[in-house]
Amino acid sequence: MQIGSSFAMLMSFSTGSSSKTSAASDPLSQIAPSSSDTAEANLMKFLKMSPAEKLQYTWLNSHGITKEKLAAMKPEERVAIQKQMTDELQEQARQEMDKKKGATVNIMV
Repeated sequence: MQIGSSFAMLMSFSTGSSSKTSAASDPLSQIAPSSSDTAEANLMKFLKMSPAEKLQYTWLNSHGITKEKLAAMKPEERVAIQKQMTDELQEQARQEMDKKKGATVNIMV
């Protein structure tokens, strides 16, 4: 399932040894929206993203986090953002799965 693989990718972010994590090597810093890019450039980047990258981009954008803000954060803050993102996206996926489990299909013959 695509959601499962997307979460596996989100979960694969390095959260250990946060003191060695730099903004350049942080996967989130590559995904975050950049306020210096044009709308067209951001759209083209978005269209080329994997499903997991689109989830990350959308989440960061909805929380008002730009590439610049993310790069300026301390490594511990970036790890906290990664954890918050993972937790919230997993909860959203659980809620969607619960909705689908409760849904019934009416077939009229």
